[in-house]
Amino acid sequence: MPPVALQPSVWASLERSVDMGTVPPALLFAGLPGVGKVEAALALARALNCEAGPSSRPCGECRSCRRMLGGNHPNLRLIYPVPSPSSGKSEEKQQEEVEVALAEVLEARRIEKLFAFEPERIWPGRKASIQIDHVRSLKRELSYSLGEGNARVVVLAEAHTMTTEAANALLKILEEPGPRTHWILTTSRPGRLLPTIRSRCRAMEFEPVALEPLTEFLTSRLGAPAAQVRTAAAMAQGSPAAAVRLLGAGADVLAERDQALELWRAAQSGNWSAVERAVEGLRFRCYRDRGLVGRILRLWLLFVRDLLLAKAGLPEGQMANLDRIEAVRKTAAQVPWETLNARFAVLEDCLAAENLNVAPEVLLYSALTRLTQAPGPTGAASRQVS
Repeated sequence: MPPVALQPSVWASLERSVDMGTVPPALLFAGLPGVGKVEAALALARALNCEAGPSSRPCGECRSCRRMLGGNHPNLRLIYPVPSPSSGKSEEKQQEEVEVALAEVLEARRIEKLFAFEPERIWPGRKASIQIDHVRSLKRELSYSLGEGNARVVVLAEAHTMTTEAANALLKILEEPGPRTHWILTTSRPGRLLPTIRSRCRAMEFEPVALEPLTEFLTSRLGAPAAQVRTAAAMAQGSPAAAVRLLGAGADVLAERDQALELWRAAQSGNWSAVERAVEGLRFRCYRDRGLVGRILRLWLLFVRDLLLAKAGLPEGQMANLDRIEAVRKTAAQVPWETLNARFAVLEDCLAAENLNVAPEVLLYSALTRLTQAPGPTGAASRQVS
């Protein structure tokens, strides 16, 4: 499954534009982080430059397609945000530093099966942005005639990170982008772009990817176990890049889910001494893994969501925890709607507090206490978690 298949409505619109020769000079791809915006931009560049002629179905075999896939076609420029260059250096040295940082990103993209742009991972503690030097360099390149191919394509990833100087320089270019030149800006925060830049672009909205196609795509690309991928895909809320991060570094999403459910089960059964020991251990892990509490809350939320789907008799294909479907069905039959809805609301509320600088152990204790106090029957049914 090609990446563009994850965004069928967007790609159908782009295909029509390519086949009719009406691709606009400036496009704005907006959507959540990691939903395939850059991949779609690169696919469009291949479609415009295939040697068989501009076609919505590029051959993938010609020299131009191969060079595009390899990231070394002269008609393609892909720019990512990078840290500001060190002060006190000459302009030439600063520009060189910017180009070296960009080369690091492009190399990481080339060697990774599925690239998720994480500037904090590449340059810890440094803020990344698209620099004025990038735009100046692109402006010089655009002054040269088109050497080969049908169109020049410039992709600015995370365009909302442009510095003020870079944005103003880009605005002047977009007023006269030049013949056979297409600018594609991708962003997860279109509101941070200058209104004058947005007004010069045709905007296209990228939706979160549905669970089934996302699971299929990640399983084929990564070769990871289907149950593992499915849970990660559900936690990622439609973002392939977020799912890749969850599956990265050999992370065992299912083991983490089982541990999270065991913790909830201990609280439901009233074994608060076990809960205290588990939370204490998690507290120290949280200082090394800042996203741990959020993942636990989302794993609980996904389980409650599956219970609601099962209780409503909806298709199992929408569920995240298919490997535990029998437990889901059994629990859904025992726990009333009122309890499940209350638990869902509790977990959504706790997730909203995740970024409010609340101590991780406080957030976990609060969630568990409120979950066990959710309205519902007494006895075995109220203690059932899995």
